[in-house]
Amino acid sequence: MAPAPNTDDPRIVAGMAAQGRLRESRLRAGERRVGWKAGLGTAQAMEAVSIAAPLAGFLTDGSLVSAPTAADGLSIQAWRNARLEAEIAVRVAEAVPAGSDRETVAAVMGAVAPAIEIVDLGDVADIEQVLAGNLFHRAFLIGPFAPATGAELAAVRLTVARQGEDARAGIDPSELLGDLVDVVRALADQIPLSGDELRAGDVVMTGSAIAPVPLLGGERFEVALDGGDAVKLAIAPRG
Repeated sequence: MAPAPNTDDPRIVAGMAAQGRLRESRLRAGERRVGWKAGLGTAQAMEAVSIAAPLAGFLTDGSLVSAPTAADGLSIQAWRNARLEAEIAVRVAEAVPAGSDRETVAAVMGAVAPAIEIVDLGDVADIEQVLAGNLFHRAFLIGPFAPATGAELAAVRLTVARQGEDARAGIDPSELLGDLVDVVRALADQIPLSGDELRAGDVVMTGSAIAPVPLLGGERFEVALDGGDAVKLAIAPRG
């Protein structure tokens, strides 16, 4: 059987091993597991760095934005190139072994939620270092989950609203990211390179459904599932 996409790339093998050490150090320090995130998942990004599938990063509660901070303003003062990503998060009901076929992965999709991630984008040329640094991840928050099967996932749409601008509704993540079940499947194949696996109850943030938004400070955003609940985030003004 041919290896899964990315899993035989020496840059990714080494980078995921380093990322696994970072994750374990965070967990030993008391952070709690949340799940995983996809990165560099657009066709343009993958072509630019010669990869065949989205890359995998990890999520712990150490970077989870608290409700008071989300309302009062997340500071981006320490970050040079902060960007906001509007995403769909999925929660898997059962473990997903590496090498699972699409039907198996679709069958364990349990719920979806709107999500926001803040990244501090840098140079993507060195994939090993990008992975070792957890794909530029800085902060995230996830809205209320709603039940959804793998078959229903293809119909999920996002609305993204920025204060002072007209909301964008009906955003189809697959236009930028492809089939979200395949995104989850690709991460399940790569996570074992970091010494872990996609476990029951894990959350997967599937990548930005819009072009990442540069942040200057003082913005307010709302990301919602069309017809569903929203997650809101304020960005503190820069000092």
